[in-house]
Amino acid sequence: MDLEGLLARRPAVALMDELAHTNVAGCKNAKRWQDVEELLSMGISVVSTMNIQHLESVNDLVAQLTGVRVKERVSDKVLQEADEIILVDVTPEVLQQRLRAGKICPQAKVEQALRNFFSTDNLAVLRELALRQVADKVEEDASENEFSSALKERICVAITPNPRDSLLVRRGAILAPRLRGDLYVVYVRHKRLSREEEKTLDSHRIVAQSLEGKFETLEGHDIAMALAAFVKEHGITQLVLGENSNPTWRDFFRLSIIQRLIYLTHDIDIHIMGRRTESH
Repeated sequence: MDLEGLLARRPAVALMDELAHTNVAGCKNAKRWQDVEELLSMGISVVSTMNIQHLESVNDLVAQLTGVRVKERVSDKVLQEADEIILVDVTPEVLQQRLRAGKICPQAKVEQALRNFFSTDNLAVLRELALRQVADKVEEDASENEFSSALKERICVAITPNPRDSLLVRRGAILAPRLRGDLYVVYVRHKRLSREEEKTLDSHRIVAQSLEGKFETLEGHDIAMALAAFVKEHGITQLVLGENSNPTWRDFFRLSIIQRLIYLTHDIDIHIMGRRTESH
């Protein structure tokens, strides 16, 4: 796309397909959604399209349900800032007909696509995700009036340098807009981390910030006490924790961090989530 030409021409409206895709080498911006942000900053309205599997917050869920890890993703912030969202809903059968007609990918790749990502089961799952996303947006818009509750939900996701904890961050990011609340992602630094652990923690921070979450690093040898203090100070109403996936016999004879948090915190909901292995 000729971004500079568009900016010079200054149309009232620009139509841009495939919002999530990567631009060809040599373009000013790496991603198409970055082109959109530049056009919007110049007062040009943009109508664009994207598929549900490219939304950042559902990335882990899509990988789990379809077995495919989508690499090209758009931050939820981009979608949330849209003035209007229109769901283009078709059945899996209609979409497969379009695929066979060569309207989605080259004819040579059609059969492979039908057996893999574009299978009937996968398309049904993606359709349900899209319907749910739009329903959440409608509910959110309806609640933003003078009669909405004065109590604001605050969701805190407690993470570790475990690579699988990116799932916890994204699950928290799905929970936050549904509850119309703020998202916090917190790590309690209680020991010296390896270089690889620091790198993993930094990747969690990037994911959290891309999902409009506030990332905090706390200091303290007592993880439960540090988290409880943060919950009280920030008025957290929902706490998301990952389960201990490798318990030892010692764990059965002492109070876990989760048990201590239940004891130390009051009037909040605590969600214990499994750390599922990511699909690639």
